[in-house]
Amino acid sequence: MNLRRDRLFLLALAAAAALCYAPGLDGPPVYDDLVGILHNPKMARPDLLARGFLDPTPQVPLGVPFPSLINRPLTEASFALHQARGGGRAGLRLGNVLLHIGASWLVFLIALRLGDGLGTAARPFAQWASLFFALHPLGTQAVAYAYQRFTGLEA
Repeated sequence: MNLRRDRLFLLALAAAAALCYAPGLDGPPVYDDLVGILHNPKMARPDLLARGFLDPTPQVPLGVPFPSLINRPLTEASFALHQARGGGRAGLRLGNVLLHIGASWLVFLIALRLGDGLGTAARPFAQWASLFFALHPLGTQAVAYAYQRFTGLEA
């Protein structure tokens, strides 16, 4: 295993993904970004966020048009932390880009491990698999749509 070469590849992979998704960092909110994150009073209610980790039913304040009835406490806590620090739209998407890069690195490591039986062919297979995952157009939803942070966390 050439650790130095793998590190260089992973840095290049991160740079390629960052360049790919950089133009959309400060784009306008899409779909449920405004209602679910930026204008959601639940993000300022730590009691509801904390309860979300223990109770599987969604904790939605009365009168809030919430886009999802699925309880995602880790995702909501990350949004609340972001808002508490005064972050804007670009920061929300930057977090998604970093999660996507991390998932791409994991794809590389998993593919490398799965390809151990292939010998020398494992490394190019793992590199192509992770590059394909990082730059495939379907990944755009998980990055540019801030409310889809749960997709990156699940990966």
